[in-house]
Amino acid sequence: MQKTILNHVDKQNIGRCGELLVRYKLLLNGIESSHLSKDAGNYLIAYSQKCQKRTTIQVETILKAKTGGVREKLALDWWIEKNKVTDVIALVDLSRNKVWMFTKYELIKSAQKKSIEKQFYLCMLIPVHFLKKNR
Repeated sequence: MQKTILNHVDKQNIGRCGELLVRYKLLLNGIESSHLSKDAGNYLIAYSQKCQKRTTIQVETILKAKTGGVREKLALDWWIEKNKVTDVIALVDLSRNKVWMFTKYELIKSAQKKSIEKQFYLCMLIPVHFLKKNR
């Protein structure tokens, strides 16, 4: 049933679902968060009582992995605009309910492609054993 639902989600709701998944995961760890203004895009502000710190989070969401590369392996990939990078970047894979969080420094260091002007590109190949284990 999940596959059918995922195939009918429009682009705007993919982003909203990603935000909600990040907020859910944060809340499970005792961190409160809220959505920034509607015009700002997929951004959250999170607050940790324990650390007494406020953090801005940019949420980038994909619906599911796609095939690509030389051997047509499944890959998760995101393009992140440089001028919109916040304190933390949350990368979301909705099909597996997975969230990865990077600081700005970690993203810059980990990105496979760094467009001089506009974007960072981050890609993760999905190992075959991971797919079998997580079905």
